[in-house]
Amino acid sequence: MTHCGATGAHWLLLWLAMLVAWPARAGYVLITLNDSMPAISESKARMLYLGKLKSLDSFGRVELVDFPEGSVHKQAFYQSFLNKSLPQINSRWAQLAFSGKGKPPESLVEASEQAVLAWLAHHPRGIAYVPRSMVPRGARILLDIEQGVDR
Repeated sequence: MTHCGATGAHWLLLWLAMLVAWPARAGYVLITLNDSMPAISESKARMLYLGKLKSLDSFGRVELVDFPEGSVHKQAFYQSFLNKSLPQINSRWAQLAFSGKGKPPESLVEASEQAVLAWLAHHPRGIAYVPRSMVPRGARILLDIEQGVDR
């Protein structure tokens, strides 16, 4: 009986670990509501989210949005796509803001499909990252980010 209980606890811990790790494996996409915005290469997307690029060729300046601080999606996106922790990303943006070379993406108030859609509706030059499972109806995918690839 003890053995069976230990096995049950083991499976529960395994299930919980998979649930916590799910956002990192879910895969992310960059989306917009603007039909005239061009698709984005992975390298340009990285440059945008590192503050090294502010505009896209033949389109001009773009605006980025982030999930709220502490969101599992924000942490998973930056870790998987840029291989950076949130403290590293926050430090980078703080340096850019202090030097006047950039400002961090605006943060959503809540981590929901509705919040992403509302933000994009009010920002015609806006780009958001969302898990593949959370792409709002009417959104256009600019880049499908392949997860799990060594960078």
